[in-house]
Amino acid sequence: LGYNDVAGFTDRSITRHALARLDYGGLVSETLLNSILDAYVDSMKIEFTESDEPFIYKDCVALLDAVEGAGHATCLLTGNMKSVSKIKLEKFGLWDRFRFGIFADDAEEKLSMPLLAREKAWDVMAESYRLENMILVGDTVQDAEAAAENECQSVIVCRKPEKRELIQSANPTYLVDNLS
Repeated sequence: LGYNDVAGFTDRSITRHALARLDYGGLVSETLLNSILDAYVDSMKIEFTESDEPFIYKDCVALLDAVEGAGHATCLLTGNMKSVSKIKLEKFGLWDRFRFGIFADDAEEKLSMPLLAREKAWDVMAESYRLENMILVGDTVQDAEAAAENECQSVIVCRKPEKRELIQSANPTYLVDNLS
């Protein structure tokens, strides 16, 4: 699979797509899918935590600091499963900065995640948020599409210049080169 097959998609949809590419032969059982994803989590516990390669963009942390400093609520909305997100964010001390999140465990497609975030905000914080007042910050065309589909605002950072035109076609509210 290449960048376009994984960037912005959920762990579950990436795994389904990979099995389809392998011509696994029709429908993928939930048992098989869950077995593969369980093995992925086990691998991440070792590989990600021991590797020196993972990094976090400093502008992401600066934006999170600014949003929290201004008193705004934050939610993690990601295509990763919750357990994988925790592994990744704990490495950088960021996991506890989000009161809640919407993960691949909650929705296989990103398009439904903003609505789920709004519902979960009520459950977790007892606050009501309107979709049009939510700002989705992301870095893929799927992030821009999820925001547009749900009438949320979006700030999409284009980390790969060759993807700029594709991301722009999804009509993000703001398309930026960095989050500074």
